[in-house]
Amino acid sequence: MEALLQTRRRLRSEIILNDAKSILANRFQSDLWSSLSEAQWVSATAPTAAGKTFAVLNWLLRQHATGKSNSSVFVAPTRALVSEVERQLNDLKLVHGLNDLRLRTH
Repeated sequence: MEALLQTRRRLRSEIILNDAKSILANRFQSDLWSSLSEAQWVSATAPTAAGKTFAVLNWLLRQHATGKSNSSVFVAPTRALVSEVERQLNDLKLVHGLNDLRLRTH
């Protein structure tokens, strides 16, 4: 019974990125992913380390990988966060099969 409950929790928290990759999300990330998929715009507030940036970047890259988007803008409040987001995008774009995706930061 415990194994069944654990499998159920895992399935509820799994976000499919592509045919070969999925991520296990926390509750906030799962709710955010659903909101991003259903809404025209989304505002998300959560404590540091809740996984906001990770979820949003993966969602944006998924939109590019599936052809739903060909241009995106991510606004970060500090230069340090811009650098961190750029590093994460360069790592994550390979997971999404977007090796040729060009990133520009200002």
